[in-house]
Amino acid sequence: MFRPPPGRLQHMPPMQQQQQQPVQQQQQPQSDWTEHPGPNGRSYFFNRVTKVSTWTKPDELMTAVAKEQPAAAAAPKAKEEPAKPIVYATKEAAKEAFKALLTDFDIPAEASWDNAMRLIIHDPRYGALKALGEKKSAFNEYCTARRAAEREEARRRQVAAKEGFMALLEDAAELEPGDTYDRAARLLNHDGRWKEVESDALRRELFKDHMEALKRRRVEAEKRKQESAVAAFKELLARSSLKPSSSWRKVAAKLQDEEAYEALDRLTRLEVFQAHIRQLEEEERQAKEREKELVRRRERKNRDAFRALLLRHRDEGSITVHSRWKAYAPLIEESEEYQAVKKNAAGSRPKELFEDVILELEEEWDKAKPLLKEALRAAGWAAAADSSYEAYLEALAGQQQQQDGEGAKEGAAELASKLAAMRDSHKRCYFEEQVGRAKEKAAEAEKKKRKAADKFAAFVRSAEGLYASTTWEEFEDAFKGEAEFVAVGAEVAHKLFDEHIERLKAKEKKRDRDDDEDGSKKKKRSSRHDDDDQKKSKRHRRDRSRERSKDRSRERSSRGHSRDHRKRSPDDAEPEEGEV
Repeated sequence: MFRPPPGRLQHMPPMQQQQQQPVQQQQQPQSDWTEHPGPNGRSYFFNRVTKVSTWTKPDELMTAVAKEQPAAAAAPKAKEEPAKPIVYATKEAAKEAFKALLTDFDIPAEASWDNAMRLIIHDPRYGALKALGEKKSAFNEYCTARRAAEREEARRRQVAAKEGFMALLEDAAELEPGDTYDRAARLLNHDGRWKEVESDALRRELFKDHMEALKRRRVEAEKRKQESAVAAFKELLARSSLKPSSSWRKVAAKLQDEEAYEALDRLTRLEVFQAHIRQLEEEERQAKEREKELVRRRERKNRDAFRALLLRHRDEGSITVHSRWKAYAPLIEESEEYQAVKKNAAGSRPKELFEDVILELEEEWDKAKPLLKEALRAAGWAAAADSSYEAYLEALAGQQQQQDGEGAKEGAAELASKLAAMRDSHKRCYFEEQVGRAKEKAAEAEKKKRKAADKFAAFVRSAEGLYASTTWEEFEDAFKGEAEFVAVGAEVAHKLFDEHIERLKAKEKKRDRDDDEDGSKKKKRSSRHDDDDQKKSKRHRRDRSRERSKDRSRERSSRGHSRDHRKRSPDDAEPEEGEV
């Protein structure tokens, strides 16, 4: 006889629930029987406790009217029709129905296939999977999932037991960090949570962990209490308006009646006080550093403003590469920028900032000079003592336009662009430098001429045999080979010679006048005396001429030796290019 399966509607696949119309279940709230529709539309009944299925409606589900009906009326219905297999929409739905069958029969995970098959073979859902291999595969999956669920349930129970045991230890207020496991067992073994942990070794391990945690909590609580007391004492010190120079003896005498003071021991109070003093010292140091930083920033702004003034004057041409601080300082000593930098306590002084600008200009100047020299040489301009700045600028401008014109070479175009970008102060300085050098050369040449003329005049004065009656031709023939003559030239020598002859003639005239005035006196002298005087006069003139000749020889020898061996002095040296 066919046994209807103990299936439940909630375990059936959704498609099967759509194909089969549910039958009105007449379940009693107190009954273990449930009614389910069969594959042929006929209902069967399943007992949840005994796992028994039947086509006959149990008495517990019978109503009073149904019990009064004769048994013969139900006989025709007892004739069973052959069960039709249940058709599922998908293979997964069939597999789920087969697994639900195993679940409904509460097949254990360790059951064998043969034992499980004997229990479920009469259920219609047994045929959900056709192939035996598919049934065994679904059975193995069911067993695997059930074992995992059983392990998870065991783990959950074990975790719950541990949590209950730890909660029991937490609730035990009489336990102290130094208590032993045996004492805890005597105090708590009457509680069911103690016995839920079956392993004594596990209980000991959990008890050890709890004791260590309890000890840590006690230590942390004590530490927090100490920190709270230290914080209160720090606040008390902060309210006391202490200074870095305050002494502990006076502070302790002042605060000894405070609660925060009494809450700490003597050593801790001293340590907190010292830390507070160090903090005050650090705050004072930081305040000084901030003040110094403000001063440094203010002084740096002053220097920047003064440097901006210097750069503005540089661009305006007030400062050039040849400027010097001694000449520039009076021009800006009344300015606010100069006075502010002058008051700075540290950093660069005004003169140093000025010299920095001059160094920058000198670097530019070293690059500008070769460019100006090349451009002026190409323009054919040469510096003279009377050269004008306008002509100099016109020469530069003409050379620049020529190099900017069409067909100019790449180097010439680059030179023109550099000339256009060059500072006007550099151009003026170069002009002044060149003109100044030309003037110096002219002055040096004039000085040399004057020296040569003086030497020639001295030579003429000491020349032997030169009288007022000597002619230029005679003198030139006699002395034109002398160095003094060659140094001044024939024209200047002629002029100086004439001046010397005129002086000699003037002396003779004066001497003649003096002789006429003394004539009467000379006539009174005797002829003997006259002869002696004439002899003496001749001898005197001859000795004087001989002495002058010796002096000239010595002077000429000395001049030749000096010319050969003397060195040029720094004053006579020709200045180099770039020097004023």
